[in-house]
Amino acid sequence: MNSVAEALYAQVPLLCMGLFNDQFDNCQAAEDRGFGKALDYKASLKISLEELKTLVDVELKRLSETQTVKDSLRHAW
Repeated sequence: MNSVAEALYAQVPLLCMGLFNDQFDNCQAAEDRGFGKALDYKASLKISLEELKTLVDVELKRLSETQTVKDSLRHAW
């Protein structure tokens, strides 16, 4: 949860990929609340590193330009 709290405090959109324990829930919560995007670990294994990099770049750009994300980040902390 610490990374999520740090992202909220810094008002940075969160792009995350849960690997164990509470990370799955934290990623889903960030997406549900509009300040992040959860990536699927298993799906990421099926694409190339270049495709994954492109996906990350596109999602971060989209998240940083979305007013809902900005509002969520501003009010979440």
